[in-house]
Amino acid sequence: MPHCSECGCDLPTFETVCSKCYDARYAGMGRPKHFLESMQQFLANPLRLTAEDLLQEEKVTLPVALACWGGGLLICWFGGLARADFKCSASSDEVFSGALICVLISLGATLALARTNGKLHWRIASTVFAVSSWGVMGFLYIGSR
Repeated sequence: MPHCSECGCDLPTFETVCSKCYDARYAGMGRPKHFLESMQQFLANPLRLTAEDLLQEEKVTLPVALACWGGGLLICWFGGLARADFKCSASSDEVFSGALICVLISLGATLALARTNGKLHWRIASTVFAVSSWGVMGFLYIGSR
């Protein structure tokens, strides 16, 4: 017996969405959204993750996750080096403090973006951390010039 792709209830025929979910989905198509409604929708799902994206959540592999998190940390270390204007040694306190700033900003962006309704999705969080650390490192690099 088929199930509704929205709410999971049983469907009597070969439909993919029940009539209640269909009506709810297409009821507001013609009217513009209020600012607060749009903001609430964005805050609940910032990356606009779909059900198909979340089904791939189980397919995360450890090497990919380690590569994203390790690469992000390495990028943050380079951001710390850029923040020190490449004048300090790679293991100096100034470089590590810059890298810590980069890691904290990247983690904040990851926690803010890689979630839907308060649930963090680790596969997506790994990618978001790598990308956001690249962005923060670029900001630190440009700021050092």
